[in-house]
Amino acid sequence: MQGFVELENDRLSLRVSPKGGAVVDGRTRDGQRFLRRHDDGAFDVLRSACFPLVPIGNRVEGNGFELGGKSYRFKPNTTEPNYIHGDGWLAEWKVEDASATHVGSPSSSHALSIRLMSIARFRPSPWTARK
Repeated sequence: MQGFVELENDRLSLRVSPKGGAVVDGRTRDGQRFLRRHDDGAFDVLRSACFPLVPIGNRVEGNGFELGGKSYRFKPNTTEPNYIHGDGWLAEWKVEDASATHVGSPSSSHALSIRLMSIARFRPSPWTARK
């Protein structure tokens, strides 16, 4: 499969796909896999190691909720009856900034930023999403 962004530092390497912002595999510096690898078949975000759940993770029961006195409603975004995992994983992400340790993908509806150094030090990754 083509179109991956390769990220690495002295400890880890990752491959990220612009399709859904999915991380498709990861290895340690000695070649050990630490994430499930996407196979070489047709790409499917749901078979990747991980993907951004933006702006919501999991299913929205009844496709809506109220917050702060405001009602939010969603249409199902898959064949499931409930809106699931936001819509970032369904989008094509445009890579606008990349280096060996960083990939940035701001767009009109989403922004994705992965910094490999944060992952290697087991700190929360600074994934950023805007809608």
